[in-house]
Amino acid sequence: MSSYPKIYSISTVGVRQHENSDYLLHDVRTDFTGNNGLGKSLIADLLQLIFIPLRDEWKPGTEGLDKDDRKIETIPLERDWISHAYCFLNIEKSKGKFVTIGVFIPRASRVPVRPFIVQKGDDFEDKKIALKPFEQPLNSEDFIAENLHIYDLTELKRNLKKKYDIYLKDFFQREQVNEYFELLFKNHILPFDLTKEANLKSFAKVLQSFARAKTLKITDSRSLQNFLFEDDEDIKTTFDHQKETLNQHIRNFHRADQEIKIWERKQKLLEHLKGNHETYVKAKENYFSKNAHLLFKKKQEATKAFEENEKLKNRAFDEYNNAKGTYEAQCRESYAKMIQQKEICNEIRSKLEDEQTEAGKQNIEKLKLQLDKNKEFNKRLENLYSVIEQFKTPDLIKSAFENQEKVKQQKSKLNQLKTNSHYKTFEASKWIEGYESAYEYYNQRNLFLQERIETLKEILTLYEGKNPDSIFHWAVKQKSALTIEQETVLMAFKEIYIKKIEARKGNKFSLNPKAFLNSYERDGNGIWIVLGEVSEYFELVPKQLFNDKDKLEKAIESDREAIRNEIIVYEKELSENKELNAGLIHIGLNQELIDIYINRSLIEEFKIVKLLTEENIQFIEDNFDSFSKLKTLTEEAKELDDKITDIIKKTDRIESSLKENTKVLIPLLTDINELKSELQQPIDKTDLNVKEITKEQLVEMRDEREKEIRVAEKIRQSTKKKRDDSLSAFNNAKSQTHSLKVAKETSESNFNIAKRNLEEQTDLQFDKLLTLGDITEETIYTFKEEFDSSEKMYQQEYMTVAATFDESKPEKKNPELYDGNGISYYSYQTLENVLCGKIGLSGLTKELNQLNTQLLTLGELQLKILTNVFGLVEKQYKTHEDTVRRLNFFFEKNKVSDAFQFKVEFEPRKDINIDWIEKMKARGRVHKEGADLFTLPEDLPSNENTPENLIRNIAKKFYGSVNADTSQLLNPKFYFSLKVRMEDEKGKKNTGSGGQAYTALALLCIGRLSIVQKHQEKNQGVKFIIIEELSNIDDTNFNIFPDIAKQFGYQLLTMTPKPFGSYTNDEWYLHMLVKGKQDKDRNYTPMSFFKTKFRKVELDKHIQEQNEVEGIKTT
Repeated sequence: MSSYPKIYSISTVGVRQHENSDYLLHDVRTDFTGNNGLGKSLIADLLQLIFIPLRDEWKPGTEGLDKDDRKIETIPLERDWISHAYCFLNIEKSKGKFVTIGVFIPRASRVPVRPFIVQKGDDFEDKKIALKPFEQPLNSEDFIAENLHIYDLTELKRNLKKKYDIYLKDFFQREQVNEYFELLFKNHILPFDLTKEANLKSFAKVLQSFARAKTLKITDSRSLQNFLFEDDEDIKTTFDHQKETLNQHIRNFHRADQEIKIWERKQKLLEHLKGNHETYVKAKENYFSKNAHLLFKKKQEATKAFEENEKLKNRAFDEYNNAKGTYEAQCRESYAKMIQQKEICNEIRSKLEDEQTEAGKQNIEKLKLQLDKNKEFNKRLENLYSVIEQFKTPDLIKSAFENQEKVKQQKSKLNQLKTNSHYKTFEASKWIEGYESAYEYYNQRNLFLQERIETLKEILTLYEGKNPDSIFHWAVKQKSALTIEQETVLMAFKEIYIKKIEARKGNKFSLNPKAFLNSYERDGNGIWIVLGEVSEYFELVPKQLFNDKDKLEKAIESDREAIRNEIIVYEKELSENKELNAGLIHIGLNQELIDIYINRSLIEEFKIVKLLTEENIQFIEDNFDSFSKLKTLTEEAKELDDKITDIIKKTDRIESSLKENTKVLIPLLTDINELKSELQQPIDKTDLNVKEITKEQLVEMRDEREKEIRVAEKIRQSTKKKRDDSLSAFNNAKSQTHSLKVAKETSESNFNIAKRNLEEQTDLQFDKLLTLGDITEETIYTFKEEFDSSEKMYQQEYMTVAATFDESKPEKKNPELYDGNGISYYSYQTLENVLCGKIGLSGLTKELNQLNTQLLTLGELQLKILTNVFGLVEKQYKTHEDTVRRLNFFFEKNKVSDAFQFKVEFEPRKDINIDWIEKMKARGRVHKEGADLFTLPEDLPSNENTPENLIRNIAKKFYGSVNADTSQLLNPKFYFSLKVRMEDEKGKKNTGSGGQAYTALALLCIGRLSIVQKHQEKNQGVKFIIIEELSNIDDTNFNIFPDIAKQFGYQLLTMTPKPFGSYTNDEWYLHMLVKGKQDKDRNYTPMSFFKTKFRKVELDKHIQEQNEVEGIKTT
């Protein structure tokens, strides 16, 4: 009989490979078959996604593919018009009553996956109201519009309501997905409450382990523990609840003991600080009094310096004003003389420039250029005149040039030939006789040499007996004389064999060599060798070897050596020929080069005329008539040269006068500019009429004025120096006025501050102190060091003491100890008042010690709390141990391959046993006193004595080698490990084949679902097994699964390339996936069958038959 609920069918809409398909699931076994890549594994992934619709938890089953190819967004068909897909299950709650659960699958990675539920009722909020089933299961067509558009969720809700009057609810985000999980659990669709994170992960691991996601490692103890056993939150909750109470006891004791120690420490630190404070006060008085006297002395010195500087400044100012008036008058006088001198110099320059123009200054450069050009042209005519005399006409000269260029090229090629390393060989070769004849000769000669060398090497090979089965070798061993005819036969067929050999093209043999040697007919100087019906003619051998049997061996050896020598000679000649040929090819040997070699004497004796260049030839053609006028052209150039010389002499005199005048004018202009800046409204005009004065008179006036100006300038500069010195003295004094005044005021201020500090920070009055005599900076420095040292020592100790206690710490900013900016007052008395107050220090320690004595009863309370918490750990440990026993009982009834039993071994830890908890209880029953029974009282006042450390200390008392933290000690799974193995009935271990290992893994997952899961009721929710990648499982192993499925109420789904059979009369459904030829992403419509051991019927036909039978039964 079928059990409910069960999965009636799984459907896809717009899904890759499957597109729009509906697959009915059998109550026990459903097979999906087909080649790889047709979407079998995708069925498992879709089932996982329906029950685990969370991207973070979902993992695809198929390995080896690109990760991007197995993301959720790759499940929908990749088509422009498809933005999402659906997969859903029709859950048959009871006979003919259905609800549908499924998932909306987007193509975009950012769009969330949305699970949904379809029911008859519209109330999804009230979890107490059961989902209402409907009577007609949905199929993929219900999710598609008439135009083949896949409905979105809003359209789908509208269509289902309109078409079937049923309601769809989708769930968005994690909180709503938990509502989806809750509805599945409370409506007995799933046997697990997936709102609990541990259940969710465990269920996901089971689904993924079937799908080869490898989240479960059966060889790893921790993985097995986490898979089989959920974490018990009761232990952690109980410990967390009791920990604060336990911690409070420890803190109370610690607080009281610390209070005693604080008071004792205050007393000790304050007494020492008080001594340092007194030393600090004495050093402060010494420093402040001595410093005040020194600063008083400095104030007197600064006042005296300021007053003396004021007197110097006033005197310098008076001297400056007197010199200033005299200097201004001298400047006006010098300026007037300089302006007159300037006017005289300018007029001299003007008159000299006029003379220079008349001398032809502007034409001299052109004349020089023309002269240089004429000289250069005449010189070239002279150089080339010998060429004209030798060759007479331009045509003859050009012809001589072309002939010379040709000989140059021939000389170059001849030189290239003579410098070649093969030149001597070349001179002794056939090449000098002619290119074509030599080329033909060496080609034929080299061919002859190669053939001759090969022939001689073959004969040598025969002599050396490299083919012991040849007729030649046979003849040598006979040591018998042969006629010249027989020897000719032998040499013609020396390589044939005397025994039957491998049948291969070109091979020959004769089983009667002696008869073969006589198979010939003599004809002139040769013989006809008879080869059956064919005869072949050969000339007689030129030299006999086998004509004398007594000298045969010696003759063969002699001939062998001669052949070797001949080979060496031929090979050497061939090598030399090739080397010579390569060398000559490199330099481009041809008949032209050979002709050059033949005429080498004429070429080498040819004399090169260096003046015959292309440039010179062109010059001769352009200026041929000028060669006859060379004498006239030379005379004209000399006349031009003399003219230029006369002009240069005259202009040099003028140039010298200009330079002399400029020498006076340039520094004069500089002096005028400098002096002009010294005057206000200078006068630049004179009353001289220089135009009417001759050049010579002007030169005389210029020289006299220059002397007068030098005298006046000397007097002016002296007055200027006196003025500037007075001004400098004034400015110097004035510049010091401020600094000396500041120094005076600063010294007064410093003294006043020092006096105020003395009188404010000590009980001393400056005016009442005796004069201390000579006090220096060094003395003050010594007192300052003593003061700074004592102050630093005091303040450091003060801050150390203050920072030691909460009420005086800087961060507390006690206004009695610190100002608004947090700066300490460093008042000893105030600190003592703050720290001690009105309470005396004596007697406090005794009172607090009595309080601690009372708190020693804490130990019993601690033990009570620990016993309660770790009692839960013991209980859970025993529960895990019992679960493993029940699992092994399950595996014992379901053996692998009908022979091997799968076992889970529960192994307690050896370094720490769960029994330490019982030992702790036992010790607590014996010891009724003590702080915590495990720690000495003197160790208790410590921040380290937390509940966590207390637990670790107790465990170490019994198992000292283990350094475990509290979370481990509170975890029952910490005290044991798990191993799995397979063994036969005799207890012999078996490593297991791949199929057996997969079967064992499947059994473990079934056991996890069927046995380990808490609060499971029989038939509560759908249960299914997915078996993939069954290539290593045999039929015996496979038939375990249908039996297990029936026993525990599971539906079995297999994904295999080819279907498995059955040894029983069981029935199942088979869906054969067929690859599409037109589109690799879309299969053909699957072929579905109802199967038994002996029968195979199309599934639609079988369902129709079943419905007819049901109809008859109902009637």
